[in-house]
Amino acid sequence: MAKVVALTYKGLEIVVDRLRGLGSEPKYAHWGEGGDIPAAATDIDLVAPRSEDRVAGVSSKQTTTVTGDTYQVVATLTAEDTPAEITEFGLFDSASGGRLFLRATFDPINVSVGDSVQFTVIVVGQEG
Repeated sequence: MAKVVALTYKGLEIVVDRLRGLGSEPKYAHWGEGGDIPAAATDIDLVAPRSEDRVAGVSSKQTTTVTGDTYQVVATLTAEDTPAEITEFGLFDSASGGRLFLRATFDPINVSVGDSVQFTVIVVGQEG
């Protein structure tokens, strides 16, 4: 479970663009080893991204409180080259480059080459 999650300022920009019918869906997942720096709204990238490519997650509209109030992305990342101590995760609006929608930091997940981790991101709209 994530310790710190931040919807970034770029993430808010993505939301506005999407409401206007612009931009790409933030469903591209990546991970890193820079979790000693807490997630913040000002983040524009992962602190220490891994060398693997970003993975397109599977997105869906879910219901938490009222119909359709939740955006969910499920993505599986696999360690390809070296073992790692994964401590951060991010969703982007592009398979390369692009904008960071959100960043999460958490206690280390130790992975060996070939190990996979499935991440589920749940963004719930809140009634104001």
